[in-house]
Amino acid sequence: MAIDGFSILGILLWTIGIGGLAVFWVAALVSISRRSSQMSGLEAVGWYAIVIFAQFFGPLIWFFFGRDRYAPPSAAG
Repeated sequence: MAIDGFSILGILLWTIGIGGLAVFWVAALVSISRRSSQMSGLEAVGWYAIVIFAQFFGPLIWFFFGRDRYAPPSAAG
């Protein structure tokens, strides 16, 4: 079985895509962890579940709708 340029390029693009998705997913989980002190326990579990079970759309929902809702209090008081 020969490996030509197109299949190597395809493998490379898939690897970059999956790697990027994994980084995006982990970043969402870390972001939820950092803001979990402003959430109730059920809210945190809910956000974790959304991010974990909705692999691509879960982190998008968190970053566009959830993160600003639980922003840490500003230091300028």
